[in-house]
Amino acid sequence: MFVATVLAAVAALLAAFWYYFSRNFGYWTERGVVSCNPFSLTGDRGGGIPFGKPFYELLTPIYNKYKGKERVVGTFQARRPILVALDPEVTKAVLTKDFSHFHGRGQPTDESDPFSQNLFFLEGARWKNLRMKLSPTFTSGKLKGMFPLMAGITDQLNDAVREKAAHGDKQVGAHC
Repeated sequence: MFVATVLAAVAALLAAFWYYFSRNFGYWTERGVVSCNPFSLTGDRGGGIPFGKPFYELLTPIYNKYKGKERVVGTFQARRPILVALDPEVTKAVLTKDFSHFHGRGQPTDESDPFSQNLFFLEGARWKNLRMKLSPTFTSGKLKGMFPLMAGITDQLNDAVREKAAHGDKQVGAHC
């Protein structure tokens, strides 16, 4: 009797666990978006559980499978639905015209790390404030004004790399 009770409790916990993690998997299908297989550990992402892998490595198999066939594909990060834009026009619209609807990136940030405090990682109000501050910096006129400076810096970098290569120095970036 005790064993049957324990087995029933374990089965109930497993069923609750499965329901909790899979109840959201119809999200993309309900919206008419092609989606990856969320029910297997590998799905369309390949590589199984993504510990230690950068997010772009998880998206590469999805991109390769659906590029040229779909404009967007739905996938999941655990239970969280993620929309992957495959078409350059959709990507452009998301990053420019419709950016206010797509500002959450889902990437963790570290408050003490200044390199993680950028538009690619921030979310919500912090993202919106930074975007409003940076937008005037990247107007077409200002970018045209920066071009000669960037071209000069690029020429200096090319000269330095050519000089190191000509001398056979194998530690190109060691003295920067």
